[in-house]
Amino acid sequence: MSLTDQVPKTIPAPRKITTQPRFTDKVFRGVVTSGGLFAGLLLGLIGFFLVFNGFEAMRAAGLSFITGFDWVDAVPEDGQPASYGIGAMLYGTMVTGILAMIMGVPVAVGTALFLSYYAPEWIKKPMVVVVDVMAFHQLSLAYGATLF
Repeated sequence: MSLTDQVPKTIPAPRKITTQPRFTDKVFRGVVTSGGLFAGLLLGLIGFFLVFNGFEAMRAAGLSFITGFDWVDAVPEDGQPASYGIGAMLYGTMVTGILAMIMGVPVAVGTALFLSYYAPEWIKKPMVVVVDVMAFHQLSLAYGATLF
């Protein structure tokens, strides 16, 4: 068969549009649903494990474990008992998060408004790429992957 003896192409029949899900749609829906249920079950089991194993420690330390600011290891020669409190760590985490929000939200909203409404096209396109790369990088850091 030479190149000139090609079979003429025929137009395929139009597809029938229907709302009835195909077999592959049902399989996909089943896989996604079972994955979501498995993730929820796993998260519930992790929560149960933490509550179950942490109950004894919370009962021994009391509420002072969460509200206490001291972190003292037991000293055998003095007979001083150990005292642990994570109040300072919780306070530092909350203050750091609030300060980050106070500084970050206005910058993010201002950048979004500038790029959406005021920036000329010659600066908008490269800046959108930069913002997308930064967001992708931040997302990769949140999931423990190092891309850059």
